[in-house]
Amino acid sequence: MCVSPRLTRAQPSPDQQVDQLLQSMTLDQKAGQLFMVSIYGVGLTDTAATFLRQMMPGAVAMFTYNGTTPSDFTRTVNAWQKIATQVGSRVPLLVATDQEGGPVTRLSTGFTAMPWGAALGAMPTDDAFKVGQMSAEELTAVGINMNLAPVVDVRSPEGQFIERRTLGPDPDRVGAAASAYVKGMESRGVIGVLKHFPGHGPAPDSHASLPTITEPRDQVESAELTPFRMAIQDGADAIMVGHLLYPALDPQSSLPASLSPVVIDGVLRNELGFRGLAMTDAMDMGAILDTYSRPDAAVMAIRAGIDLIAAGPNTGMSDQLAMKQGIIAAVQSGSLPLSRVDDAVKQVLTLKAKYGLTTWTPLDVATAQQRVHVSEHEAAVEQIYLDTISIVQDADGRLPLIPRTQNVTLIYPASFRSSSAIVRLSISHSNRFPTR
Repeated sequence: MCVSPRLTRAQPSPDQQVDQLLQSMTLDQKAGQLFMVSIYGVGLTDTAATFLRQMMPGAVAMFTYNGTTPSDFTRTVNAWQKIATQVGSRVPLLVATDQEGGPVTRLSTGFTAMPWGAALGAMPTDDAFKVGQMSAEELTAVGINMNLAPVVDVRSPEGQFIERRTLGPDPDRVGAAASAYVKGMESRGVIGVLKHFPGHGPAPDSHASLPTITEPRDQVESAELTPFRMAIQDGADAIMVGHLLYPALDPQSSLPASLSPVVIDGVLRNELGFRGLAMTDAMDMGAILDTYSRPDAAVMAIRAGIDLIAAGPNTGMSDQLAMKQGIIAAVQSGSLPLSRVDDAVKQVLTLKAKYGLTTWTPLDVATAQQRVHVSEHEAAVEQIYLDTISIVQDADGRLPLIPRTQNVTLIYPASFRSSSAIVRLSISHSNRFPTR
């Protein structure tokens, strides 16, 4: 007797799943996926729950007003995700935060103070990868799946606003460190976001007004664009576009990069070959609001090639809903092609699918602190800092110092007693590191 094999239906591929989901969505649901919203408070108020049901956003950004401890953040993320998976297309949220380290740290109490800024640029790339891994482990412990970091802006003498947050003045070192850090986060399930394209390094504060970067094109290419190009070639999945006026890149308009088709589609997509998700910097900054209404800016950003709009921490719920309605109205009037919206939503959904974020399981609030593994990470960070000792200047070629054969005199103010211990530690490890 011949028995026919049982036929099984092949499971759809991730791309097919994304296409099927996109086809099933209404315009209202699609428009929501284009926004990274901000919601004030720990947990979820009735007003915030109503807002989430109406907005149906693709992403939410966490700030210090959303909690102070791992249990606070876990409880808040659980509440947000529960609503997101009950309404509309029931797609879980991208949950993002700015965990750069140093002055831009949203999660501090109960979390590890990770190396940041110049330390990331100075350390070996293997260590930058480890820092990315540890940072991601602490974020996923509370339900966060996207880090709005690293800063890929090149340090510039003209750009004092962003100077402390940069990884250094050498574009190649910045690019290598940023790529390693992002890959470390990716290996632990967190999406890294490179910022602020095309480069905030030489610019004053874009929170206050729209800065103009007057560098010539060749300098922009060799400095500002270099680390972004390196990270894109290494497979970066997400880039934040800054509110920065770059006449060298878009000489025919006065549009900030975040609203410029020439910068986004022309430079970022076509010239640099970026195929991932492009998002805006916060839309509540003076660089935008001094000239545009929030709804108009949202439409312009999507039309220019942006896929995800960051509303910003100072944008109220009614303003965020108005921005979404602006997108819907623009599509209905024909001023914003539905195909452009579909392309943007597909980028959001594809990123979620790549990182396994199309399903969601709540995290245990009671065990949040244990999941962060602070003691383990602090020990690892201490060792990494030893690898990060870097020679800043040695014009006379006196380094490395060799305590066993050289007499070294240290003069320091008595009020800085820790200086001697730090210098002794640096001398003891100086033979391990090349001048750089």
